Amino acid sequence: LRAEFENHTSELDLVFASSELNSDVLRIFLKDRVHTTFTVELIYQLDVKNDLVIRNTNLSQDGPPVLIRKAQTAAWHLDPHGNEQTLVTMAGAWSCETQVQRHTLHPGTSHILQSVRGIPSAQAYPYFAIEDGEEVYFGTLAWSGNWSIEVSTDIEGKVRIIGGYHDRNFDLQLNTTHVLPAFIAGYSHDGLSGARRRLT
Repeated sequence: LRAEFENHTSELDLVFASSELNSDVLRIFLKDRVHTTFTVELIYQLDVKNDLVIRNTNLSQDGPPVLIRKAQTAAWHLDPHGNEQTLVTMAGAWSCETQVQRHTLHPGTSHILQSVRGIPSAQAYPYFAIEDGEEVYFGTLAWSGNWSIEVSTDIEGKVRIIGGYHDRNFDLQLNTTHVLPAFIAGYSHDGLSGARRRLT
């Protein structure tokens, strides 16, 4: 998250303010320590039947407008595994959509999945899957505009996946509440076919 306040500072210092737990939904409220009218609400909803976590983020400003220059919905973190992990993505073109692409996840590297076409298309899909044998961690971004998903590994093999709005030419004047696109993530112990079933 990157924000520019009325005094032209862009430092965020978000601290815990409160939380709410209602059935299968957890809400965590963060406030900026200095710009106290700026609030970030993190929402975690469980879909136990399908082994999914649905993550939403709401940005709120109750004061002078804040210029949002970058807004990612969520970050997912995976511990390193002993086996070689493979990143599975989908790309394509007209009449040959959803072609499966495989990339080995080497420590200390990153992969950027993105679309700046502004509309859904066959070229790229806001979806990732990380295969480790029959275990698959997967996710999708519920957004049809410009988007990006970054999959990176550190030198120890820990994996981080961040997704949300693409920040190319992105400016959002925030003076109320803005809902970021949901980022859905899940786990399958029965391969990619299990991941597909859980998302349908």
